[in-house]
Amino acid sequence: MKEKNIGSQTGNRRVVIALQMAGRPGQRKVAGILDYLAENDLRWEIRFVRHREDFSPEYVRSLANDPVDGILYSFDTVPTVEAELAKIDIPTVGLDVFDQSPLCGRLRNLAFVTGDCAATGRAAADLLLDSGIFRRFAFVPDVHHRIWAKLRGRAFLEHLKAHGFSADTYRRPRGTASDIDELATWLAGLPKPCGVFVAFDDRALDVMEACRTAGLRIPQEVAVVGVDNDEMLCEHMVPALTSIQPDHVAQGRLAAEILCAMMDGHVTREVRRESCGIKQVTVRESTPKVSNAGRLVQRAVAYIQSHATKGIGVMEVVAHLKCSRRLADLRFRELQGMSILEAIRKVQMDEVCRLLRTTNLSTAAIAAQAGFASAKHLPEMFKAAFGCSMGAYRNCKTGD
Repeated sequence: MKEKNIGSQTGNRRVVIALQMAGRPGQRKVAGILDYLAENDLRWEIRFVRHREDFSPEYVRSLANDPVDGILYSFDTVPTVEAELAKIDIPTVGLDVFDQSPLCGRLRNLAFVTGDCAATGRAAADLLLDSGIFRRFAFVPDVHHRIWAKLRGRAFLEHLKAHGFSADTYRRPRGTASDIDELATWLAGLPKPCGVFVAFDDRALDVMEACRTAGLRIPQEVAVVGVDNDEMLCEHMVPALTSIQPDHVAQGRLAAEILCAMMDGHVTREVRRESCGIKQVTVRESTPKVSNAGRLVQRAVAYIQSHATKGIGVMEVVAHLKCSRRLADLRFRELQGMSILEAIRKVQMDEVCRLLRTTNLSTAAIAAQAGFASAKHLPEMFKAAFGCSMGAYRNCKTGD
């Protein structure tokens, strides 16, 4: 059964709504459409097409013999379907259709309403930054490499970079039906604690399962943020999943409004594009509580990571934060579990290890490049930190 008709009153607008309603995003979009109709005292004769395979080239062609007044669709279509949609002049609105190029040769009566993927990615970055505890971040895309997932991930990475942090991106092995083991290995190799943003809630469940497989604690070692806020999934996971909810209802309302205008004769002669932002961010147990001091501490961490090898001390960090040393030390230790000086030394020692592994530089040259004022105490500090001499570490790593 391809479609289901509702509202068959004579004279109603006849509208095809091709949209998957199995998940919360689709249900919310439909709720927005129906809200708009109710508030404006409108009735449509709606033909719901609820399965992707039913929204086929043949179905679109059939609309010429069984004409409709408007089309509202939300499936990621295939080129043959898009080719048919491009041929018709029926007012059409694409909801969360991100690959718009196959249709853009058609300029009349065409509009797209999408979620703001950039805002979603930035919100995920801000949420994790505001916790103040993470030293590393990562992004897990969807398994099909869809455009909306890439846009969310790009915004996440760029927002972190603007605040002085880098992030890893998971690359799924090709040809695997399930990648839980590979995902578990990748997560286990990330520096901890790590904040992980996942493209959408269903994939976030895979990440949480992979954490359990790897023996990683959520959120102490790996915090997880999803997208869509599917309450049935998010609230019944252990731990419950933090999720960002795009404003799907607003998308549905706006799509219905635009389609109504086009069906009423307001012909568009260029493609109209609109986006809707975020409805809410629901913080649950998969992420730590947001601290008022979190952003302060993350600014300190970012500054230390960028400047430790340039020879900075604690007072340079405090000056960057524009607060008292006592407050900076207190908040930093509270959220990072170490002092500011210890954090500086850790970055410097990591650089010493890297230089020992990859160069033949002398101890004095290594000390200078790692940000130490002199090499006098470096060998002693290195042995205390790693339990072996710098020479033994270099020889061991060279042998590997």
